Amino acid sequence: MAVETRTVEATGIGRPAYSPLVSVSKPVVGADQAEWSNLTLVKDLAATTIETRTVYTVPSGYKLNFGGIIVTCSGSCIQKLIIYATGSVIGDYLYDMRGDITFGPLNSKSVAAGKDIILYIYNNDSVVRDFSVLLQGVLEKVG
Repeated sequence: MAVETRTVEATGIGRPAYSPLVSVSKPVVGADQAEWSNLTLVKDLAATTIETRTVYTVPSGYKLNFGGIIVTCSGSCIQKLIIYATGSVIGDYLYDMRGDITFGPLNSKSVAAGKDIILYIYNNDSVVRDFSVLLQGVLEKVG
């Protein structure tokens, strides 16, 4: 098997644009952690109504760390989603057709064991719409 060699010249301070020493980062889940997701579908939500759904209860001995939320609506209209965990609001979001919400180090949200996660899905439109809400995160064993 032939080995191909390439030379990349530096153009300034730092590494060149291509370097075999740079690797792509991947999310790492620890031994006491598990990837978690929950998909909620709401079909035919009547105009100007709110659907309330309890979608998950964090099990005893765990906490849930939110990573992101994707919410969609079947038509264009400014819609609203509130995510509530027993005792606190996780988020209150407005979106048009699709909303992508990412939690990072400065706005991360954790939900303790025994707490319910409740969605309030608003249809602000004047017609019936379909909705989906995808919650993603990491379930972490505590204690």
